[in-house]
Amino acid sequence: MPSTPVFLLPYPSSTDAPNGPAQFQALAEAVETALSDIHNGLTFGGAVTVNGNLSTTGTLSVSSTSTLTGNTTVGGTLGVTGAATVASLASTGNVTARGLQTVAFVAGKKWTGVQTDTTRTQGAAEIAVSSANIQNVPVVSGRMYRVKWHIEGHVSGATDGRIEYKAWNGSVGTGTQLGETILFKFPTNNTRMTDLFPEFIWKAASTETIANINLGMRYFDTDVGASCVTRVHPSFFSCYVEDIGLPTAWTGVP
Repeated sequence: MPSTPVFLLPYPSSTDAPNGPAQFQALAEAVETALSDIHNGLTFGGAVTVNGNLSTTGTLSVSSTSTLTGNTTVGGTLGVTGAATVASLASTGNVTARGLQTVAFVAGKKWTGVQTDTTRTQGAAEIAVSSANIQNVPVVSGRMYRVKWHIEGHVSGATDGRIEYKAWNGSVGTGTQLGETILFKFPTNNTRMTDLFPEFIWKAASTETIANINLGMRYFDTDVGASCVTRVHPSFFSCYVEDIGLPTAWTGVP
């Protein structure tokens, strides 16, 4: 018997001997096979548009352009090699996007209080920059993150001064250090504040909500008695944390 081109459903031709029961049985079994394939997994070769909600307990792989305008729930692994536009996605498995990747914003802070200056003298121990901490930052074990600050700084020494900044998960000096900058160098007797953008990249060691990421600073100078200032000003200060992917996309990550 001939069959349909897509689902291969059989149907009798004009030359087939009449046999209603056998022909209906063949059609029913073919329909059951096609429905079973749909139930167990679908493969689309072209673009897919889903106007409602999409839910799957298995693996969903998208290799073409797809638009999902409803809620998308994936219980297994979602792999996207093309462009995907998703209104809402909830996944209990892994989500891997190999096409256009957008950095995920995790947490941010704008200081709306009064101007806050943190001062440190030459040779003193590292101290936390007041009001620069960012709180309640959710991270996932094994993923890469970036934290960046916009602050101001200046030094009062008679010689060139240098400020070092470090990011800490927890208290400065006793928590877990996430990274440290090179030394920011300031000219002799600098009386103006200078815009600074210290940023740090680290790999999360555990899945947690970090209560406090603190910005620590230390002043280095040969001019004994000199000091440095780091300023948190409500008109410009900001701090934010981004999820920047898996370490497999990077080189040199331990």
